[in-house]
Amino acid sequence: MKNRFEGCFQKYQDLLMFIVWERTSDYELAQDIRQQVFFAFLVHMEEVSPEEEKAWLVRCTKNAVIDHLREKERWGESFLGDENGDWMMADFLEEFSIESLELKLVMKQAVDRLLCTAKEVNIHWYEALKLYFLEEYTYAETAERLNVSEQLVRSWVSRAKAYIKAKLWNEYLIWIE
Repeated sequence: MKNRFEGCFQKYQDLLMFIVWERTSDYELAQDIRQQVFFAFLVHMEEVSPEEEKAWLVRCTKNAVIDHLREKERWGESFLGDENGDWMMADFLEEFSIESLELKLVMKQAVDRLLCTAKEVNIHWYEALKLYFLEEYTYAETAERLNVSEQLVRSWVSRAKAYIKAKLWNEYLIWIE
């Protein structure tokens, strides 16, 4: 039983992390939900056949994400989804390779590290980078949202990139690829 659980955990842990992270962009939440799902699997492992492990884990993970997002919505936080609210169907129908999931998680961790580094130095750098690169606003739109001049946003982005490049060269190279 212990070997089955450990093998299942090693095989599917990255997939479950990716499912949650892709929907919430929250690494810590992904870890929490993955832990909850694997605990539930441990409790119900006798009832789940080995052929159905992956499907059972993926379904439980999807349900846990839905529950979390509904709870956020209930408390007035935004619900992530497309304009029809149907964000679970097409994305989960395709099969993910563990290698692509690992790469996406590594990229997410690298971007988070870069943004945290910028935030530690200058909160304005962080805000400008987040809006410009992650949310894909133009310099003008970023400036409008931050209530500053476009030139100041360009300066913040340029200084942040230079600082990050000097401080975290290897992670920067991964980020710009």
